[in-house]
Amino acid sequence: MRKYLTIIILIFTTVFSSCSAQQQVSSIKEIVYKAHTRGSSKEILVKDNVIYTSVNSKKKEIRLTDKQKQYLLSMLKEVNLVTMKDLQAPSNKRNTDGALHAEIQVKKNNDVYTSCTFDDGNPPKELKALVDEIFKLSKLKN
Repeated sequence: MRKYLTIIILIFTTVFSSCSAQQQVSSIKEIVYKAHTRGSSKEILVKDNVIYTSVNSKKKEIRLTDKQKQYLLSMLKEVNLVTMKDLQAPSNKRNTDGALHAEIQVKKNNDVYTSCTFDDGNPPKELKALVDEIFKLSKLKN
């Protein structure tokens, strides 16, 4: 009897964890990377299975495979959305127009989580893998 109870608990835990992870992934509505300075701007929007890019008003769309989107979302799970606004940028070139001011926004359910501002191409280490993957998928240079 104890053996069966252990198996049932394991199955329940596995199913519950899988459903919970799937719900977290499906609750992400958008990921937005924005960078700007005087006379220059860059925006990458990930929504559904499409990446929309706009660099100085030049727009482009790229379709993502389910595998690409799932990988991107799995990277996002590694980021604490609540505390990313408090992260420290590794450099401050943006303060003297040496780099674009950049940030990431994540729209999840009805909440919007915004990172700290950082130099375009030099995010906090906690966001680096996510930013690199967004740029890789968008086919823009970081």
